[in-house]
Amino acid sequence: MIVGDHSKRDKPHWADYALALAFETLESEKCPKCQVPIWWAYSESNVIEFEHDHIDCEACLWDEQEKKKIKTDKPGRTLFVKAKPVEGETLPDREAFQVEMLARAARDSKDKSDKEISS
Repeated sequence: MIVGDHSKRDKPHWADYALALAFETLESEKCPKCQVPIWWAYSESNVIEFEHDHIDCEACLWDEQEKKKIKTDKPGRTLFVKAKPVEGETLPDREAFQVEMLARAARDSKDKSDKEISS
């Protein structure tokens, strides 16, 4: 339950249904492969361009390296990545991640501006 009285779990708030439907709709209206919203991905309009972007995921990097080392032939087994803190530390929360991303975006923007000025 997202909205409403959490003590009344037998009757969800109407907004919970609306939010769930909105989320489901947005998720279903993406290209299954590239995840771009279909109103852009399937459009033949000449005002839309596409470009590659990337994200550097430390978990994916670790997973790719470990999967090369581990040979599993067990049917039905799926390896997945689980975050855990380094001994003596705690995992950062969502807020800390957002602060880090804002700082990274500001730094990248400044770097881009500096490159444009020096060009």
